[in-house]
Amino acid sequence: MRPALLLCLLSLAAGARDPVYDRGPLRHPSLEPVEYRVVIDNGASHRARVEMVIRGYGDAPLDVAMAAWTPGAYQLVVPARNLGELSVRSEPAGPTSLVRQGRETWRVQAPPGSSVTLSYTVFLPKSSVITSTVQADFATLTGFDVYLAVVGNEATRCRLFLAPYSDWRAVVPLPQATDGAFEAPSYDVLIDSPALMGVLEERVVTASGRRHHLVWSGTTDLDIDRFASDVTRLVPAVTAAFGGAAPPYSEYWFLSRFENGGGGGLEHAASARIDDVPSHDTPAARQRFLGVMAHELVHAWNVKRIRPSSLGPFDYHREADTRDLWFLEGVTSYIAELALVRAELSTPEALFETVAAALEAYEATPARRFMGPEESGQTAWYRSDEGASGRTNYYNVGFLLGLALDLVLQGAGGLDAMLARLYSAFDGSGAPYPEGGLRAAAVSTGGPRLNGFFEQHVLGTQRPPIDELLMVVGLTRETKPGRRVAWLGLTAATDG
Repeated sequence: MRPALLLCLLSLAAGARDPVYDRGPLRHPSLEPVEYRVVIDNGASHRARVEMVIRGYGDAPLDVAMAAWTPGAYQLVVPARNLGELSVRSEPAGPTSLVRQGRETWRVQAPPGSSVTLSYTVFLPKSSVITSTVQADFATLTGFDVYLAVVGNEATRCRLFLAPYSDWRAVVPLPQATDGAFEAPSYDVLIDSPALMGVLEERVVTASGRRHHLVWSGTTDLDIDRFASDVTRLVPAVTAAFGGAAPPYSEYWFLSRFENGGGGGLEHAASARIDDVPSHDTPAARQRFLGVMAHELVHAWNVKRIRPSSLGPFDYHREADTRDLWFLEGVTSYIAELALVRAELSTPEALFETVAAALEAYEATPARRFMGPEESGQTAWYRSDEGASGRTNYYNVGFLLGLALDLVLQGAGGLDAMLARLYSAFDGSGAPYPEGGLRAAAVSTGGPRLNGFFEQHVLGTQRPPIDELLMVVGLTRETKPGRRVAWLGLTAATDG
């Protein structure tokens, strides 16, 4: 450990306790908590009706806008295209106007001191883990594509009222007031707290001193009680990887939709939306579901708390700098796989198979010769039409780099020591790590030789030295003789 280097990092990171939600002075300081009322009259319509109530309007026009992307899904979606029937009224009644300013922004003018209500509908036909959806038997509200924000007042408190269709129940990972409103300290927290509605089932377990909710819609023959028990083993294993302190949330929700097929998962500060869950119980299905749960849970530390300055406070209307996705996503995958082994929910042999598959996929990717891990993350926003062969996969190469870092740092406590240092330094100070923070934490943990590692394998395009590092711990990889792989840009899987 190099105390001087850590002090330097901490001074760079010094700031507010929670910078993702600290946006400085409010543009409209007189506004009271913004209220949202969402009504679903008929799930088959794929529409939600929304009222946004803004109280304490001052004497200056204010802008409202819909986000163009959601944290965790690094792609511009521009959901304002599905917003319709937008109107405005004031109370007491007076002259009001609503003028579109651009792609996703409207300017509101109303009498000073009035209460302004915006009414609109959103069309949500696609079932996706990223976007909101309204279907015949369930609905999810991710938030960014449903709730307009008062521009410059994202730090204003928000209250959410939900009126689900028919006999549906609504679950939102937010505290609920006696009047039924779900309460968020800011717009940022509101859209980081997805709602799941429908005929829901739930299991609640306690792990590492925190309540964890498994809530799902749809039908499945997966043994949910077994998964609930698995969570009590998984959470301590993940917590240990970041120093063993209590989890950084008071409660956590796994919000799942069971159906044939899958759609992955999306992390939030105290929850995860998981759609990558099959309806039939097979060993592969169980392990896949556990893997997605583990990955999203790790994100409660890595991404939601350990994060670069580019990922908070968020600008929801333009791309963020995502050069560290190899660590935020790829290393997260490695931490998750290792946690499953440590929790005895997977085996070392299964981990070795995952490593072998990752190496094979990496070596079969032509783009690895000209695109390094950092650049791969930056291309998340603009993906080549050439598909997988046109870019390095930051999940894949990041997984390998996580393994490589763990092996390189074995004499200094392994990757766990680096993660604990990052979590203690930057989450503890309430600030994101500055540019170069990952490299500095690695060097602080393992010494100056880690500078070369980052230059060659993170900034550069040199292949991670997995084979050589595995030999140090007594492992070798065997390549089947005479086997050649033709790259078609396709992957295949066998199911049943």
